[in-house]
Amino acid sequence: MVRLGYAPNPHCPVCHGGGFVHPRVDNKVLYDKTKVCAEPECLQESYEHYKQTGKWLKVKGLAEIENTFENFVHIGGTEAAFEAFQQLANGWTDKPFLLCAGGVGNGKTHLCQAAVARLNQREVKTWYYSVADFFAELKAGMTNNTVEEKIKWAKQAQGLCLDDLGVNYGSMWELARLEEIVDARYREGLTTILTTNRDIKEIPERIVSRFYDPDRSNVVLNSAPDYRRR
Repeated sequence: MVRLGYAPNPHCPVCHGGGFVHPRVDNKVLYDKTKVCAEPECLQESYEHYKQTGKWLKVKGLAEIENTFENFVHIGGTEAAFEAFQQLANGWTDKPFLLCAGGVGNGKTHLCQAAVARLNQREVKTWYYSVADFFAELKAGMTNNTVEEKIKWAKQAQGLCLDDLGVNYGSMWELARLEEIVDARYREGLTTILTTNRDIKEIPERIVSRFYDPDRSNVVLNSAPDYRRR
């Protein structure tokens, strides 16, 4: 019988009913490496079920789970982007960086959300933000002095997808912080997705150069037309 939600086995010999285990190194507990108890009859079963639900992905920035690779509508121009997103999401490439450029309405957001869902289901804890929402949240932190804390989090998150860096978007302050985040993630080799409807030549060099490293990144063009105008 599947136990839904947070339902560890109270008699589990591994976690003793806690549902999670904390690895130790030199007798020091690594709280940042906490894992779900893998005992088949403990929390793992209900946790696997939970990961397939919208509740799991909502905390990662996805309001719903409708956009998947399986229901993506393929039209001419999406081929390279679809392949690149699927390779990263499924772990079929060792390149953690992906930059996708293209016009509006041609499926970039769908691919972002499909990739974030798949990464999380593979235990790569990944968050999705539109660029506008990310910086709105960052600016809101100015009122309670949490801007630096949020930037530090963005530099260290296991996976981060920033969607839709727009043609008319980005103050100098915002672009400088984006450069700072991208540079830190590049140095650590963390999974990072950025999409834009700008010409790549218009993106600041310090940002785009990190995505041009052939050993760490893929740069793809989604040249499909606007789906909404079809």
